Amino acid sequence: MFDSRTPVGSGQGVYISAVAEELMGADLDRGIVIFSRRSESHGAGEWNVEDVSQPARHRLYRATASEHWVLGPQDRRMPVSV
Repeated sequence: MFDSRTPVGSGQGVYISAVAEELMGADLDRGIVIFSRRSESHGAGEWNVEDVSQPARHRLYRATASEHWVLGPQDRRMPVSV
C-alpha cells in the first residue's frame, strides 16, 4: 500500500504477506454486517449475504497477515512497529 500521489522515488509503501480465506457460515454473517455498514456510510448502499454468495460475482474474504514491512532505501526491508 502506498500513496500514489507522491513524486517517484519519494514515497514509502507498506508491504504485507498474508493468507486470504473466503468467509463462510457465521463468519460470513458477521462479515457482511461490517462490510454493509461501511458501504452504507460511504453512500454505496446495503449489502446482504446473497450479494456475496453463488451465483453472485463478489465474495468476502479475511486476510491474516504473517509479516509486514516498509521498503526503505536501497530496497531494504525496514520492520514496522505495531
